[in-house]
Amino acid sequence: MWQGALGLALSVCGLALLILGMVKRLRSGGFLSDWSAPIVVLSQSQRRLLVRQATGKVPADPELLPLARDVARRLVRAERLSRFGVGGVALGLIGQVLLLARLPFALVAGGFLLVLAIAARLAHKRAGRAELFLRNHPPAEAEQAIRST
Repeated sequence: MWQGALGLALSVCGLALLILGMVKRLRSGGFLSDWSAPIVVLSQSQRRLLVRQATGKVPADPELLPLARDVARRLVRAERLSRFGVGGVALGLIGQVLLLARLPFALVAGGFLLVLAIAARLAHKRAGRAELFLRNHPPAEAEQAIRST
């Protein structure tokens, strides 16, 4: 009996985390700003190069530095907002396992949670490298003046 109540409570908490993440994403302007990002007009290979620069895998090209900084800022923001989604899905799955108490579902959910944890760790690591890039490549005064207007 307690498993069902705990499972339902965890599932509801997971749903609340997902909703909170969506609200934070909407309030931060994340959905709309993605469409107006300067990198949307670039090819996939150019975007990949910027991500590699923003994560420190290749040296930063001075001509592309403003774009690489924009990509790095987006990587950091996306990772921070994704924590709500990862937490919500994890809580929801654990709650469903407790609620349903079925071994096959528990095994599949466990595998899914493992993949989710690995993906979250990789995103966290990538965001950390992007934060380091931003610290090592501060914006020029002209770029700061443009951003503040």
